Order: sequence, then C-alpha cells, then structure tokens
Amino acid sequence: VQVQPAAGQQAVPAATLPAETPAPPPPVKPLPQPDQGLQLVHNNPVPFQLWWPWLLSLFLALGWGLHVRHIRHNQPQKLWFKTPQAVVSFQHRAQLHQACLDNQATLSATLLLQWAHTQWPNNPPLTLITLATKVAHSPLQQSILQLDKNLYTDNQLWAGTELWQAFEKYSSISHPAQTKDGDSLLPLYP
Repeated sequence: VQVQPAAGQQAVPAATLPAETPAPPPPVKPLPQPDQGLQLVHNNPVPFQLWWPWLLSLFLALGWGLHVRHIRHNQPQKLWFKTPQAVVSFQHRAQLHQACLDNQATLSATLLLQWAHTQWPNNPPLTLITLATKVAHSPLQQSILQLDKNLYTDNQLWAGTELWQAFEKYSSISHPAQTKDGDSLLPLYP
C-alpha cells in the first residue's frame, strides 16, 4: 500500500518515516503507606441493624446464667435422706423417759427443749417458761414450771415421774390414735 504524498511533498518510503512515539502513561500515584500504629480500615462495616440482636441475646443469656447460679447458690442443701420428725421426737421421748426415771433435772430440761424444737420448728421455745406457756395441758405446764423452779434453787430433790406422767398424758391428747385407714387426720366434716 502506497500513500500518495500531498502536493509539494516528496514521497518517502514507510521504513524511513519516523515512528510516532506513543504518549507516555499517566504518572502512577504511589499507594499510601499505613501508619505504624493500629489503624483498622473497614471496607464493608457491619451495620448496627445486623448485630444488635446478637448482643441482646448475649446479655439475656448472661443474665439467665447469673440468675440460675444465684438460685442454686442460695438454695438450701438437700440431703439424700430425710429425718422424719416422728423419729427425732421418738428419740427425744425415749431419752426424756430415762432422764425422768433417773431424776436428772438438767438433762430433762434440755431434752424437753429439744422435743419442743421438733414440735414447733418455726418458733421453738428457748426456755422452760416459754415452753410452759405453749403447752395448753395444765398438769404438764405445772410439771415444767416445777422443773424450772427446781433448776434455779438449791433443792436437789426432784421427782421426774410426775413430769413423765404429765408428758405421756399430753402426748396422748395432742396426738390421737390413728384411724382404721392408717390416716392420722380426723375427718373434716364428721
């Protein structure tokens, strides 16, 4: 292919034409160097609308866990066995019977108070006087007051048989015999 020169110009072979120099590329900007400190660059930050349910769930789970820990920590320890009140009361009765027969005033007073703790666990009497006021049976009440009086006097002679007889009478009145079905409760509407 030959190109015709314009009027007044000479034809020059293509090999002798100076080659057009391409335009130089645009200058490249150097990348900014990160600082030596900690600088986090998030190209795609997570919006608040996506992570607030997770944060709420975390706080609720933490609160529930602390509540369960508090409940377990403050719950009284349960024993694997239960000591029936009747067994404890029976042991106190047997010991009280022996102490009354042996005329041991101090031991009888201690055992009476321990027996009272099994009878009134929510508000147990702490002295023989308060025990005497809780007992509605007058012979037992008189025997307990006599025992208390004997403990605070120099009189060492005390007959425990009166206390034991009054205690037996009170026990038979306050705990009626079981019915034929084995239920100790009396009928509500006889």
